[in-house]
Amino acid sequence: MIIGLPGIGQKTAEEYLDKAPIKLSKEVCAFTKEEFEKFSDHLKTYCDTLWEDIELRKQSSSMTELSAANYQKALEILGKITDNGAKYMSQYYCLTLLCKDYPELLSGDEISRATNYSNKFKDCIQFRMDVTTGKAKESDRPNWRKESLEAELGFCQIMGPKYLKVLGNDLDDLRRLLPDYHTLGSLYFPDKSGSEIEALSAVHNYLEKFRTNSFLGNLKVVFSDFTGSP
Repeated sequence: MIIGLPGIGQKTAEEYLDKAPIKLSKEVCAFTKEEFEKFSDHLKTYCDTLWEDIELRKQSSSMTELSAANYQKALEILGKITDNGAKYMSQYYCLTLLCKDYPELLSGDEISRATNYSNKFKDCIQFRMDVTTGKAKESDRPNWRKESLEAELGFCQIMGPKYLKVLGNDLDDLRRLLPDYHTLGSLYFPDKSGSEIEALSAVHNYLEKFRTNSFLGNLKVVFSDFTGSP
């Protein structure tokens, strides 16, 4: 259980979302691997507590059989939720692939520069590995560390804010859709505690997305197993 939070089963989805530790203490590009791991572990603990809450509510609540009218209402809500989720899944995927499908999000010039930074960074990682295995010498590329840092920062300055922008829009839409999740939950679970399950699950899914996607623009975090001095 997270210290300082009310007991499991007492919090609403909105309360979990409002208290979620997702406010970054500084620019995403400035985070070290160790700082990211501390942030990620803290958020994971929070998510685990939320998931425990959801599971306990499921155990103590019984789903009701939907009437024809309520079944149709649930389908309409699920359609809206599914369409919204697919929209953001496509945007996250596009950022990862540096695709051209969302020019308002990622321009052609930004794609070109980010691709060049990414390729240079990967070249430096490969060179580091070659030095480690004896296939190359430091003197073969004496400025590789400087090149790696410049590529890492250049990529993050472009892509870091992009991921956070999509996450911010995703969060805004989640808040907008929470009443629909509450309605859906009340259709499935007539009791007050159970009626929060769908909304709580939506919040949990978003927080896990934030933990996974918020640092994808930071190459020293993404490639943390391969970076550093040989």
